[in-house]
Amino acid sequence: MGLQKKLYEESLRKRVTIKESNSNEYINVYTDGATVGYNGKLGTVKEVGIGIWIPAFELRASIKLKGISNNEAEFMALILGMRTCNEIGIKRARFNMDSMIVKNRAQGNRPKKAKNRNERMDNFQDIVLDLATEEYFTQIEFKHIPRELNEKADELSKEATIKRDEAVDFIPLLENFKIPIKYDTQNGES
Repeated sequence: MGLQKKLYEESLRKRVTIKESNSNEYINVYTDGATVGYNGKLGTVKEVGIGIWIPAFELRASIKLKGISNNEAEFMALILGMRTCNEIGIKRARFNMDSMIVKNRAQGNRPKKAKNRNERMDNFQDIVLDLATEEYFTQIEFKHIPRELNEKADELSKEATIKRDEAVDFIPLLENFKIPIKYDTQNGES
């Protein structure tokens, strides 16, 4: 790891710790998934992007993923948002999303009818429920918000779909967890 990256990470951890320790409030985290095009396979799309925005720390991420469904993109954004909070030490978080399906599943609700069940979505739900424990968060909330209030995460997810970057597989990204986070400074972006 380069010296500049190490200093940035140390600075970020101190900043997060200071803000976190001075507040009993939730840190708002906004997540969204975006999809473009249909590739002919059941429920999958050609371009997928996820966006994560944590305004209290001016953190944002925009990642292009290989084709999956829109609901799975929404889940991936939430999971990587939760992992980001874990990485930087946020213990009290409110995850804001415009997907009612993902919000309901994040709260532990599974469809009761077999025709509405989806094994892949169940697997994503299990990951969220594993991350939503006291081991990772002292307080956690999942909140459905209108799309208009999720504008920044939506913008980041759509931005990811048009990136020239190579799309990445979600599972290796989750296992190796190296999320490209941008930090907005007063003088621009780094």
